[in-house]
Amino acid sequence: MYRELVENASDLIYVIDLKGNFTSINRAAQRISGYSKAEALKMNIGQLVASDHLRTAREMIRKALRGQPAKTYDLDILTKEGQRVTLEISHRLLLEDGIPLGTHAIARDITERRRLEVLERDRIKALEMIATRKPLQEIMTQLVQMVERQHPGMVASVS
Repeated sequence: MYRELVENASDLIYVIDLKGNFTSINRAAQRISGYSKAEALKMNIGQLVASDHLRTAREMIRKALRGQPAKTYDLDILTKEGQRVTLEISHRLLLEDGIPLGTHAIARDITERRRLEVLERDRIKALEMIATRKPLQEIMTQLVQMVERQHPGMVASVS
């Protein structure tokens, strides 16, 4: 019953050993990362976490291995296709007969939520610029930057 619950959860559920190697992942983790179970079980957490978030990931795991209470972190991973996905993750120490084996984690894809938060901040800033009668060029620059933030890789302006 628990195995089915884990496999069918909409959140990512995974286990890593003391070296950071995946030892178990559920279907949601496979779907979101793009890696099959067989591929993921040959990977280390360092191969999945975006390089600019790796330090945070390692610290989060170290704290869990010391038995510190779980804290939620936001980390970006890179999918098999190279897309960036933001996850909200909580790691806990995994023990067997009192011996640390690694950590288990639950993660939720919050990419869209983060994108909408950035969009809302940008929208408010643009409206404030209009309300305070900033020069049109500044407002247009802000709007172009908004588009570029919402669509990474797109260039909406000419420098």
